[in-house]
This record gives sequence, structure tokens and C-alpha cells, in this order.
Amino acid sequence: MSFLGFSLVYGMRINLSVALVDMVSNKTVHRHNTTVHMKEFDWDTTKQGVILGSFFMGYMITQIPGGWIAGYAGGTRTFGIGLLFTSIFTLFTAPAARLDFLALIAIRIMEGIAEGFSYPAMHAIWSVWAPSLEKSKLTTISMSGAYFGTVIGLPLAGELTKRLSWSSVFYFYGVIGIVWYIVWFAIIYDQPCNHPTITPKELEYLRKTTPLGGGSVSPKSPPWKSILASPPFWAILVAHFCENWGFYTFLTTLPTYFSRVIGMDIEKTGFLSALPYLCLSITCQLGGQLADYWRSRNTFTTTTVRKLFNTIACFGQAIFLIITAQMKSKAAAVACVTIAVGFSGFGKSGYLVNHLDLSPKYASLLLGMTNFCASIPGIVSPILVGYLTTEEKPEQWTMVFYISSALYILGGAVYFFFASGEKQPWADGYECTKF
Repeated sequence: MSFLGFSLVYGMRINLSVALVDMVSNKTVHRHNTTVHMKEFDWDTTKQGVILGSFFMGYMITQIPGGWIAGYAGGTRTFGIGLLFTSIFTLFTAPAARLDFLALIAIRIMEGIAEGFSYPAMHAIWSVWAPSLEKSKLTTISMSGAYFGTVIGLPLAGELTKRLSWSSVFYFYGVIGIVWYIVWFAIIYDQPCNHPTITPKELEYLRKTTPLGGGSVSPKSPPWKSILASPPFWAILVAHFCENWGFYTFLTTLPTYFSRVIGMDIEKTGFLSALPYLCLSITCQLGGQLADYWRSRNTFTTTTVRKLFNTIACFGQAIFLIITAQMKSKAAAVACVTIAVGFSGFGKSGYLVNHLDLSPKYASLLLGMTNFCASIPGIVSPILVGYLTTEEKPEQWTMVFYISSALYILGGAVYFFFASGEKQPWADGYECTKF
């Protein structure tokens, strides 16, 4: 269910990226026996960048509060309610766009606010449900749903746009999201000790093997000073920021790149844009399986595993984006972008799981803090891409690839020197409570 939830979360996040291509394209309209070519929405690339980035303006707001709420009130209800409201706001996206440019921005900001609870909430869930030597595997399986949702969502949005209309994309996801919430609310529980069908043997196993012993975090005030003075925490934050710069750059602008630069139609744009995320979803789960396999057999320490996967991800992406910038062949450019984004999946077993290593108790809050900063690229990157690619020429995209590559290298280097997979001195304290 969490896998499907993240699939919907990302489907609702990226559907505008595909729909927007059709919304601003020239269309043939017949009026009074005259053929007219016109755009439904006459937005330039800068305005399009603002629209795509507006989601993250709201997304940032609920990262830190979402981490605290999820840790205190429970991850499952926080995750579910956040997705429910995201679905409701998605239903209003098309009417808002037709009403006004600012109305569309406002509804996307509200979507971002609702969706901002998702990632911190999932860390709160796994802090009480995932055995210590299975947290990489379970976390990456769950969160790989986001990339699966992108794989399905991009071509699906293209098909819906081509066969029905761009607005059908938003109505489809809004309805499916509400249905998902009803099922989630009915069958998912916050804590193992509250689940009606868990056996005493299963509960005892979780008490012995989960970071919080199958219980929930206590509502004590977090050790803010210790967290902010922790080099391993800052290593995660920098890696998360740099990773998300490249990730959000391509998540929001790949359909535009493939349509305007590569020259594909709206249907093929959706399928081509999905290829990198198919690769990413595979490497994400592969990385999680390998990470916990090596940790369980003491092949490598947790610290070594986290650094290894993050280094592979960051430098692999940087290398292939630099190669992409030199490609003249459209097929080669598509292949290199696909491989580059695919390397990102290994990083999820590095920096993205690392919060659970440093402090199971405050993992949701830590993720909220790093994801708050890592959401800034979601706002800045689409606007910058729109500014750099005003003429939509291949050479203008070279700078886009170079900027992302430089940040990948920075994030990989900082994480390599300062990261840790060990539980920190300020991380202790938990209790099991009934809700």
C-alpha cells in the first residue's frame, strides 16, 4: 500500500509536466470557416517554470512540521491524510488553470503543502515497523513506488492528454487517490502493538529487531542544537539537496526537453520521459537489497554501505550528464539521460535511508529537515531552466546538464567525507503507547 501510495504521490506531482506541453502548444481551431492556430495558454518558458516550481513552494512548508507530526501522531495516518488532500486539490487543478494563472499556482502550492507530509511520514512508519537489518530494503521498496508512479504516470498522462484532454489527467489521479485513501484507512495501523491480527511471536520479533522496539516515539522536544551541530546530519542534508537538484530538474522538465529539443510528439514524450525512471525504480530496489545483504553478513559496515551507494549514485549521474551535454545524436542523448537518472536509485540506499541510522526516534523529523532544504531545487531549478532555455535550443541545455553534474559531484564528496551509519549520541529515547 505504501508503494502504491508513493506511486500516486508522484503521479500527481508530475502529471502537470506532461499536460503543460499540450496546454501551451499551438492547436488548430476552426472559427467562422477560418482555420486559426492558437495556444490555449500563452505562457512563455519562464512562466512555465514558475508553474512547475510552485508545487515545491508549498511542499517545503510542511516538511519539518510533517516530520514532527508524523513522529508524534503516527506515520500511517499522517501519510494517508496528506495523500487524501493532495488528491482533492488535484481535482481542482484544471478548473484553476482555466480560471487564472495565479489560481493555478495557488492550487499547486496547496497540493505541495498536502504532499509535503509523505516522505517524513514514511520514515516514521518504518522506524517502528522495519527490523534494523531490513530498513534499507523496506524503505527502498516503499519509496521506489514514487519512481514506478513516474514510469506509469508520464506515458499515462501522455495517453490521456492525446486521447481525451489534458484536464482528464488531473481528474483521473484525483479520483484514484481518494479510493486509495479509503483502503489505506481501513487496513493500515500505526504500530505493531495496535494491529488486530499480529501474533505474539511477530510482535516479539519486532520488539527485538526494530529500532524503536515496535513502539512509538515520545513527544519530547528534539535535541535541536545537537542535531544542527552533527556533521553526519549535514552530510545527509548536502547530499539530499544536490541529489534533488538534478532529480527535480529532470522530473519537471524532461517532457519539455524531449518534446521541444528532441522533437517527439506528446505521446512519445510521455514514454521517453518514463524510461529514466523505469531504470531508477530497478536500481533503487536493487540497491536496497544489496545494502541490507552486505550489512546482514557483515561484509561492510553500515557507514561503508551508505557511502558506497551514495558515491556510485552521485558520480555516475555526473559522468553521464556531462556525456549527454556532448551528444549530437538524439538517441544517444536519450540513452545517456536514462542511464544518468538510473544511477540515482543507488543513492536511496545511501543518504535517503541514513536518517534511520542516525536516529530512529527522530528519523521523520530529520528527513523533514533535509527534505525542506532539498525542496528548494524544485522551486529554483525549473525557473532557472526556463531562463536558460528561452530559445529551446540543444546548446542551451548544455548548461543545465553541467550545473546538475557539478552539484552531484559536490554532494557526493561532502557525503563521502562526513557521513556516518552509526546511531548518534543524541538519538536515544522511545516508548510504546496505545492510540
